Amino acid sequence: MISRLLYLANADPPTVRRKEFYDLKERLLARYGTRVLPDHVQEIRKDCWGPQQEGCAGRGCRRCGGSGVWDHFFVRLERHRWGKYEFHRPAERRCRPSAAPDIRGYVRHREGGSRCREALLWLCLLVGEWRMLLRLMVASCYSNPGRRPLCQLNRLTFWAWMKRPRRCADCARWALRPKGCPARCPACWRRLFGQPAEAALGDSEELPF
Repeated sequence: MISRLLYLANADPPTVRRKEFYDLKERLLARYGTRVLPDHVQEIRKDCWGPQQEGCAGRGCRRCGGSGVWDHFFVRLERHRWGKYEFHRPAERRCRPSAAPDIRGYVRHREGGSRCREALLWLCLLVGEWRMLLRLMVASCYSNPGRRPLCQLNRLTFWAWMKRPRRCADCARWALRPKGCPARCPACWRRLFGQPAEAALGDSEELPF
């Protein structure tokens, strides 16, 4: 069951706290996974989009020198098997391949979205990663969690965290902040700008999703 949760979570890793997730993945694979040989070689080729991301300028491009390729390298991937699932762990980056590439480009998974988020939250809960679970709960959420209980709890927790009282940067008092103004309390906003923050920022008591 844990291997299935890790497989789903790894298919769409979180943008926030991504390093913590990969650290957790490595610990679980070191404890429960089985090393599989031979290793795989992955080829990564990144096309040039120009210095200002407006497109490669061709021969005169300063970013790639006219090659059209901004970065090109190879990664040795360690293979680990846990149950019926196989996982890769980047082990070494090289400019030249040690063997013919097994994987070209980044690995794309069919799974994604709130299903993978739900799996990640259950994974943290079942393996006892309480600190990571709490950080994920207050960092981000899905606006449409569907019928996934932990994603729904994540949405409510994130909303409550964003609405929590915080210390004002001007008067140092604790107060609920107007939406879109994380630095000042409503009294200081009214004193500085002459109107309620709700009128200027369009505050609403509805869920901000």
